[in-house]
Amino acid sequence: MLRPGARPWKALTDCSMLQAVAAWNWVHEFFRVHRQTAGIGSYKMSKLMLPLTIVRRISDNAVYASMGNHVFAAMGLRLHQFEVDGTAAFKFDASHKECEFVYVTAPLDWEAMPFIALRLPGHGIVMQQCADALPLMRHVLRQDEHTLTEVDIAQCTQILELVKKKTVKGNFLEIAKHFCGTDDGDSPAVLAEVGLYEKAYNSVADSGEELLADPLLEAVYEDLDDEDKGEFREIGEAKQRRKYRARVRTWQVANGLAPADEPPPKRHRLGRPKGKAKAKGKAKAAAKAAPAPGPPAPAPEPVEHVLAVLPPPVENVLGVLAPALPAVLPLPAPELGVPEPAVAPPPLPPPMGPEVAARNRAANYGNATGWDGIMCDRCGGLAGQKKYNVMPGERDGETWYMRCFNYEGDNWPIKKPGYRAKRQSTMLDPEAEIHSWVQIWRSCCHNE
Repeated sequence: MLRPGARPWKALTDCSMLQAVAAWNWVHEFFRVHRQTAGIGSYKMSKLMLPLTIVRRISDNAVYASMGNHVFAAMGLRLHQFEVDGTAAFKFDASHKECEFVYVTAPLDWEAMPFIALRLPGHGIVMQQCADALPLMRHVLRQDEHTLTEVDIAQCTQILELVKKKTVKGNFLEIAKHFCGTDDGDSPAVLAEVGLYEKAYNSVADSGEELLADPLLEAVYEDLDDEDKGEFREIGEAKQRRKYRARVRTWQVANGLAPADEPPPKRHRLGRPKGKAKAKGKAKAAAKAAPAPGPPAPAPEPVEHVLAVLPPPVENVLGVLAPALPAVLPLPAPELGVPEPAVAPPPLPPPMGPEVAARNRAANYGNATGWDGIMCDRCGGLAGQKKYNVMPGERDGETWYMRCFNYEGDNWPIKKPGYRAKRQSTMLDPEAEIHSWVQIWRSCCHNE
């Protein structure tokens, strides 16, 4: 373990630790019980024990809740079996509180029990059998979670004493005919059974892709040294497999052996939608469609009097009624043919001076002062300027702006390092800090 270089073994994980414990227990179990009846490699069929499955050993009628397998052995919790109205039910028993290793050396001796959870009086929540039991091998081949490989499926064909085929599909066909009880490979029942097997086999997730699903894991792996990468060989192997599949996929698409991937959907902007464009030429069309103007309307007759509805007379303070106004107010009739006097437009406001314009602009951004010059402590020339704003943008706090004149470019900078804005709340002595900053960044005498 202390020798330098890449490690020839995989990194130790929780899963690998459980597999090591299961392998050690299988060795003891094999030499103690199964040495005369099974080979040491028969542990592989323990992979048929899927998690969250109720299984029963037919030989001794022992029922277990499968907690998954660790290649060499499976983890199971013993259940208590009883009947309710002629239907088998299972529940956890206080006499079996710990999980135990279960070794599937004879798969034909095991069957899976479909169940549903329900509450029974006097028993609480139990698992009740809801359908006929299935052979464990047949049940696993239908499940998407199984991890059986091509070699394991070929071994299942041999255990069933069937003719071993060279392809997975051929072995599926032989197994389906065995469980359906027919030799007709074209029967609907056999074809449906083979379809279930192939669907589950093709949907098995790649452990390498699951490992690389975390982008942080892959990024950290790339930053490791070659010596440290040897501690995580499974990540490097998964990356190599992904690269190989990508190259094969590119070759298949280029040679027409596989359809090209669909382009990703176009992402639409999430901003404010634009308004509808105005149609051109509508005004001209409306003008053309408008009817021709008719003869001018006759001039209205002059109004000689205007009736006014007046309120009743009100008694004044002295108690004397005010004289009533006449109900009809005579107005002089306008003289026809006499033009009305032209009304002169109001005079234009005086032009705005620079000081007034500066104040109006500053009002949009808060009450700001003008730029005040700051002289150089060395040469006495203009080094920079400062400005104070009470509320920039009518939102922020009191702010000081400072800038140093750029003598080389003959301009005032608008960004760092020759320009800076700083809140007054972060300054102990604004005048001293601004003066010190200007003396540091001045360019009048080049800080000589």
